[in-house]
Amino acid sequence: MRNAKDPQRLHNFWRSILAEELSKSVSTKWLLDRSAARDGIADQFRNAHRTGDNVVFWDSQGGGAKPEMFAPPPLNQAVLTEAGMSVQDIKDVTNKHEASLGVQSNEVSGRAISARQRVSELGDAIYTENMNAALAEAGRVINELIPVVYDTNRTVKVVGDDDAEVLQEINGDAGDATPDVTAGKYDISYTTGPSYATKRQEAVDVLMTLMNTMPQIGNVTADIIVENLDIPGAERIAERLASLLPPNMVDPERLPPSRRKKVMEQQQQAAQQQQQQQAMQQAQFEAAMAEVQAKTAEFKARAAKQLADAERTMAEVGVARDKLSIDAAAVEVKAYQAGLDEARLNLDAMSAGLDAATKTRKPEPPNEGK
Repeated sequence: MRNAKDPQRLHNFWRSILAEELSKSVSTKWLLDRSAARDGIADQFRNAHRTGDNVVFWDSQGGGAKPEMFAPPPLNQAVLTEAGMSVQDIKDVTNKHEASLGVQSNEVSGRAISARQRVSELGDAIYTENMNAALAEAGRVINELIPVVYDTNRTVKVVGDDDAEVLQEINGDAGDATPDVTAGKYDISYTTGPSYATKRQEAVDVLMTLMNTMPQIGNVTADIIVENLDIPGAERIAERLASLLPPNMVDPERLPPSRRKKVMEQQQQAAQQQQQQQAMQQAQFEAAMAEVQAKTAEFKARAAKQLADAERTMAEVGVARDKLSIDAAAVEVKAYQAGLDEARLNLDAMSAGLDAATKTRKPEPPNEGK
């Protein structure tokens, strides 16, 4: 913040000057004759703006001039300009402009407004970082003081993020139920973000928007919406709405004692019914699995039999194929044998012909003496 000190000082200075001039301009000034002071009527004009009297007297018998009222001096425009410039200087130094302050500017769309706001958020990082550093240092100091302050058995009040108060006994003899905070060392952790009240209001806005688009959400979140409303009696209304929900959707601790016991019994009954349903479903699932396994085994046996039949059929087809091949070869052999027989017959016929021709030829007489 030190960077904004000088613009703030200038702003304070020029606003002080402006306030001083405005205070001077309020007093009305009159121009009176000296005889008005002798006659004692000057005080009437001097105090007319204070008394609120609408009538003031002036005696013209003395020959004095008529009272004349001076208009207040105009404001110095230079002072107004300087005061406005100092305001702009503060915005420039702190990076807080109109969009961040909620003032309507030239941005029209929601995206443009969000963009301007993000620019301011980037400039504000130094403030949140300094605040986080201060919180961290405060936490470290508190951690050092815990063993000194909380050194005996006592009951302390613990406040959660939702401002809910819980009583907790510490430094007792019951072990983990009453922890000893004087033993050991502690560290801190912190997060920066909207407060729980802001988150609660945002949750209401989001849930109401969802209810407009999906009305069925209101049947199961009505108690949560009312609980987050910042109105008197919101907790009692939320408890009554929660008592109307089904037992499995209600936290018994949020209900009054008269309703809590009944809801817990209903929840136990619902849990038992759910366990029974789960057991029945498990039994049905196991029976279905056994049936599936039996059908799978039957299918495998049938498939094996069909495979064996197919292999036997293929073997038979192979034997028949081999037999056809042998028969074809026998036919070819027979045809070849017939051809040989025919050729042999032809040779025999040719030999018989030659023999017949040889027998019919006559021998020539011998040529004696030559």
